[in-house]
Amino acid sequence: MKLLDLQFGDEISDIFRVDRFTPDDTWLDKICELRLVDGGKIELDLPKLREKLPQVFISPDSKSASQLVENWVPGIIILGYVMNINEQHIEVSCRQFRSPTITIPESLSITISDEFIDRYVAKYSKKAGNFKEAVRWLKDQFLLDDFGYWLVTQGSSNPSSEGGFSVLGKSYRIDLSKTPDGNLYPKRLIKLNNKNLSSEPVYLISQPLEFTDETIANVAQSAIINSLNNALKSENSWINSWRAYNEEEQRILEERFSTLPDLHYSSFSYEDYSEESRSIIHFNLSHDVVLNQWQKKITQEGLNIQILPETEIKEIQSSARVDGVAVECQLKKLQLIVEWSCDTSPQNKGFIRPSIALESSRIKTRDRALKKLENRQVKLPTLSLILEGSQIPQVPPRRERQNITQTAKRLFGGTPTPAQQKALSIALKTPDIALIQGPPGTGKTRVIQALLTLLTEGKRNEEVFENILVTSFQHEAVDNAIAGMKVSGLPVDRLGGQKGEDRGQALFDAWSEQVIQDVQKNIPEPEVPRRVLVEKLEDVVTHWRKAPSGRDSTQAVLEQFRDLTVDFLRPERCFELEKLLLARTQIVSPVMPKPVIEDEDNQVRLKKLLGKQCFTQDTFLENGSKQARSLKKFLDEHIDELSADQIEAVDIASNWDPEKSTHPEPWISLKAACQGIEDRLLEVPASNFPQEQNILDLEVETCLLNILSDLKNMKVSPEEKVYEALELFIRSLKEEKEKVREEIRQYASIQAVSCGQADSATLGMKDTQVFSLVIVDEAARANPLDLLIPMVKGRRIILVGDHKQLPHVLEREIEESLANQGSEKLEEVYRKSLFERLWDFLEKQSQFDNIERTVRLVDQFRMHPVIGKFVSDNFYADCPLNSSYVDAGNRINVTNLYNNKPIAWLDVPRQEGTGARSGKASWSRQAEVKRILEELKKILPILEERYPEVDPSHPQGMVGIITFYSGQEDAFNQALQDPKQGIKESWRKRVRVGTVDAFQGREYDIVYLSTVRSNQHQSIQKRLGFTALPNRLCVAFSRARCLLVGVGDSKCLAGLAPDGTPWSAPIKNFIDLCTSEAGYAEFKS
Repeated sequence: MKLLDLQFGDEISDIFRVDRFTPDDTWLDKICELRLVDGGKIELDLPKLREKLPQVFISPDSKSASQLVENWVPGIIILGYVMNINEQHIEVSCRQFRSPTITIPESLSITISDEFIDRYVAKYSKKAGNFKEAVRWLKDQFLLDDFGYWLVTQGSSNPSSEGGFSVLGKSYRIDLSKTPDGNLYPKRLIKLNNKNLSSEPVYLISQPLEFTDETIANVAQSAIINSLNNALKSENSWINSWRAYNEEEQRILEERFSTLPDLHYSSFSYEDYSEESRSIIHFNLSHDVVLNQWQKKITQEGLNIQILPETEIKEIQSSARVDGVAVECQLKKLQLIVEWSCDTSPQNKGFIRPSIALESSRIKTRDRALKKLENRQVKLPTLSLILEGSQIPQVPPRRERQNITQTAKRLFGGTPTPAQQKALSIALKTPDIALIQGPPGTGKTRVIQALLTLLTEGKRNEEVFENILVTSFQHEAVDNAIAGMKVSGLPVDRLGGQKGEDRGQALFDAWSEQVIQDVQKNIPEPEVPRRVLVEKLEDVVTHWRKAPSGRDSTQAVLEQFRDLTVDFLRPERCFELEKLLLARTQIVSPVMPKPVIEDEDNQVRLKKLLGKQCFTQDTFLENGSKQARSLKKFLDEHIDELSADQIEAVDIASNWDPEKSTHPEPWISLKAACQGIEDRLLEVPASNFPQEQNILDLEVETCLLNILSDLKNMKVSPEEKVYEALELFIRSLKEEKEKVREEIRQYASIQAVSCGQADSATLGMKDTQVFSLVIVDEAARANPLDLLIPMVKGRRIILVGDHKQLPHVLEREIEESLANQGSEKLEEVYRKSLFERLWDFLEKQSQFDNIERTVRLVDQFRMHPVIGKFVSDNFYADCPLNSSYVDAGNRINVTNLYNNKPIAWLDVPRQEGTGARSGKASWSRQAEVKRILEELKKILPILEERYPEVDPSHPQGMVGIITFYSGQEDAFNQALQDPKQGIKESWRKRVRVGTVDAFQGREYDIVYLSTVRSNQHQSIQKRLGFTALPNRLCVAFSRARCLLVGVGDSKCLAGLAPDGTPWSAPIKNFIDLCTSEAGYAEFKS
């Protein structure tokens, strides 16, 4: 901190005579201290000149300087700055401070915690991410150069070391308090302004003021290192186990596709080709290819492929990129159908090879997260121990930040429930990690949004997280978590999406459209929007100057100026315009020069392609060749206009291979080529106009510029200024969307992205990026390795999910391979969700340090109370759900069926048809499809009449059909589309069909549950399959708001097993409840 930076201290400026020494230029701009010594002399201490000037005395040489000496009192410290020198005289600008009269300890120490860094320091300094960086910033702000002085104030006669005081800096103030153990803790860091600059006296203290590292990383460092080393040596190490899983996945992936032969194709054709959408390409294969192996590997998601030219097939050994997705093999036609994703067309002939580039990239991203855990490079120092289930060192909880704000309350529709308040409190106070369990319908999304609101609204009272990451393993879950969220009126920075998708753009567009509507609705238009007129005419002049046909339309430009400005211009300016108009009619315009690319759409397209090129090593390695190939495809039509160097640079970048290329840095030559291409194809060539034409055009341009100057210099009313400013704002939103969005991103305190893309350099998610808080939704469903990708970036972590619902899914081949390690490890490490593992561990940890880190939301707002109680009794008996907030009168069965009860069971016995295999690992049962369609024909007309307007994104009036098998899902979809079934198109819009996996997080007024299984096997796996899993049943039974109808073979599902227990207790309990007064049941003999 510099002396001249100070905003306080009594300011004085005096002239003094220097004794014994003659001042020179080395004295200028130096900090000095003035001390009164015996004899009325003043000692001048210049720290940076002490070796040259061991002791310098000065005498007053002005009236004010003499008065300074006369009025000098003990306890006054004067610091100065040498402003001017003149022979034996110097002018010193001084600030006068008091010195504390009490004894202050020889050294003072301020304790710095993670909370203080996150909450305050990181807010004002983005580089201050750890203790060392924070201390460096604090010393720069608060330590007075050269002397080691600190400026303090307290508000009493003297600052007391026994109580608290404040340290003042050039722009900020730290308020300190002293704890009983003698440590100083910072209570807050406040930016100084005219309102909070205190009128209290400011004191100088010279005792060393140090900073003590009490971050978790320092306090627990040795304990963390020892515990983690021991944990990693264990055979049951969680981190090592998942590293083994990751390595096994890579091995199986390579093994799975290494046996697939390359397919040679001789030609190809497009199907419904469109540049605006993905293209379908039919590759015609050679007669000697074998497609059977390929057909087995192409799943529902397809198989990623890469195209290789014939000349490179022997040289390229690995599949380094993805050109498309093979979706179908046509054995008879010898064709491979590919969904093409490249901007350029494939070679006329070549080879098709399976690509594991995307899968390998995902595995490498997971591996980087694992390495950070092993090497303690994560931002939450105790994260590795928490994952290993090792007891973590005791750390203090964070202070709860603030009460629930009105904005947060509105998200809950009023005051949140006690459970919701507790969830917010635990999330705000946890020093490391917190888990929020959100059973069905308990409003976990509202809790997430309320938490984000509390953290971002803290800006108003100096409490704010600088950056927050919201993430989930599914893009839809990310979108759901931030739906409608704004921070200080700005949209959340949503990144990424499906391949090639930018979901953030849709959010930004919706926000900007709403802002434009709001502004236009509330601003009165003045009679004369002069600034808007000026800008319009400036655009006309610019176009006239540069556009190929601009000068050729001079007549029209003059007429436009005359018509638009007639109400503003002086008579002599109007006469000048008319004179030029008359002169133009006597001149025949010459043919104007034009750029190589005349079409405006193609000009825009080329500019976009040039703008997407990658000119740095990092961006080029990520996406450079692909973008260069897109540019090359466009330039094919204009290749004769380009130089050989330009063509070669683009060609090298398009086909660059880091292992084989002789051009180590293609991005450098590409940059130069792009500039030349833009100049050659888009610039208008120079032209020599006839002398007479040039003279007249100069007169026209002078006249037009004079008119614009006249308009700009007109007096503007306040109303017009407001209107013009808002019009400019609206125009920026409409015409400069990319620029405005990028500017908004600079201020975004919340970023949202999927777990897998949380480490994507293409999206700007740098490997070293740190977030004050990471919030993960649907955490119980994510593969633990995918969860680690965002978790290693957070100083604190909030996981939201429900381990009683769907878990993560293991790859079948990997699961079978890992089963050889032992069934216990398979269950406890691989099959158990990370959410459930952490839940068990953190509840035990709380008994050690008394910090609550887990909380359940127990109040459900979705289901009819009868449905809610059934779900609670069967799946949440250890912590029952409360349905008292749901009014049964608002959850009415409107179908007039099932005695108007909220639950029903429709029995479809085995004699009506058993389940049948559908594909390799799925089942279907037509008898249940037939029965449910019969029910749909009864209820859909009623729903259409009651709810004429249908909104598929809203549950009202919607019907969900849930099944446990994709084969049954396909059977339902086929039946609904079959005209013979009589389901009208308007009815089909109200029906959604899906597996249990697809339905988690959704809700509908009416749900039909098709159980499918119908057999008499005595093995529970063969008898029930997926239907036996409690977490899947939990999801299936908890989607309905008003009416839940189960359909299936009750004897198969709810009969008694050999041990006397029901095959499925939840299904038996549901059927029993339906046969009671609470429900409706229909059985066939």
